Amino acid sequence: TSFTVKVDTSAPTLSNIEYKYDGEDDTAYRPYSGAILTNKSKNIFFRGDYTDANVISSVKVSKVKSITALEIPATLTPASEGAANGTWTFELDKSKISESGVSFVVLDNAGNESTTICSFNIDETAPVVTIESPTVSASTVLNGKNTFSGKVEEVNPKSIKLYYVFQASAAKIPAKLEEWAELSGCEVTKGLNNKTV
Repeated sequence: TSFTVKVDTSAPTLSNIEYKYDGEDDTAYRPYSGAILTNKSKNIFFRGDYTDANVISSVKVSKVKSITALEIPATLTPASEGAANGTWTFELDKSKISESGVSFVVLDNAGNESTTICSFNIDETAPVVTIESPTVSASTVLNGKNTFSGKVEEVNPKSIKLYYVFQASAAKIPAKLEEWAELSGCEVTKGLNNKTV
């Protein structure tokens, strides 16, 4: 009796890794190109391609510094039945996000594997907003046209939106942002770790 042994020493690969935040549609997927900015308030969805000379066994996700703590399989979608290439998707629960990042480990049927690490930039600190002009207090009354200027201090600035509401007293200020009006036409100048409007 004779047997044919097929030797496979080539590791499978992962490529085209993209991510989006919970609540975004699929058009919002963006390429992973560095630490993912997050405040840990939303799950993060990942997707990508896998390729191997033969057949993939699994793509598993682990915390980088505690690999046995997660070990969650990703969902594989072969390009065709029995194909050695295809796509994978994974939803990372926000409670699992940590500074150590996550690793995606792809394993083929021969036991070869490769690892891709994705890291996070966690920012849970709210921006600090200061109105520098005009000087106002709870009793200040403004009439006519007024020009406001101030500063927003933020390590990871993304965008600035200003809202206003006309109220006779502080007791009547609405708690919901939807009840405020967005102020358009703001000029923004970016400085070191702050934005001035």
